[in-house]
Amino acid sequence: MRSACGRTAFSSASAVMSPTLTVALRLVVDREREILKLIAEGQTNREIADTLFLSIKTVQAHRANLMRKLGMHDRTELVKYAIRKGIIGLDDA
Repeated sequence: MRSACGRTAFSSASAVMSPTLTVALRLVVDREREILKLIAEGQTNREIADTLFLSIKTVQAHRANLMRKLGMHDRTELVKYAIRKGIIGLDDA
C-alpha cells in the first residue's frame, strides 16, 4: 500500500497500535523494509550490503533510520518487530 508521498505502508498494522507507531509505519520505505527483513533473517551488515549491492555505510544508515522511525534501540527489537508484523516467520529467523 502506497501513501500519497510514494512511501510504502505496512499492510499488517494492527488496530491496537498507537497512532504514533501507525504514522511511523507509513514512513518506512521499501528499501528499509527489505533491510529489516534481511536483519531479521540474521544477516550481518556486510552480508546485507553484498546481497543488495550497497555499501555497509548505506545499510547502517537504513538500519539507523528504521530504528529511529520505529522507536527501537537495537537489532533484537527490529527482529521481534519483524516477527510480530509478519515480515518474517519464526522459521525464517
